[in-house]
Amino acid sequence: MLPVREIIQYLNKKTNSSYKPTTRKNRELIRARYRESFRLDDFKKVIDLKAIEWLNDPHWSKYLRP
Repeated sequence: MLPVREIIQYLNKKTNSSYKPTTRKNRELIRARYRESFRLDDFKKVIDLKAIEWLNDPHWSKYLRP
């Protein structure tokens, strides 16, 4: 089973967002990355890195999404 809820909750926590794990598009995007062999730890690493790099940048912060 895909850890969609955990990934979205982690993203929301790190970026002060409110994405929903039940949204079809969010689930599809995560499923696609899972099919490419990315796993929960990979998602968390990317979220952590991009939150540090982009969170306070008006141009890039809009890309902190599922």
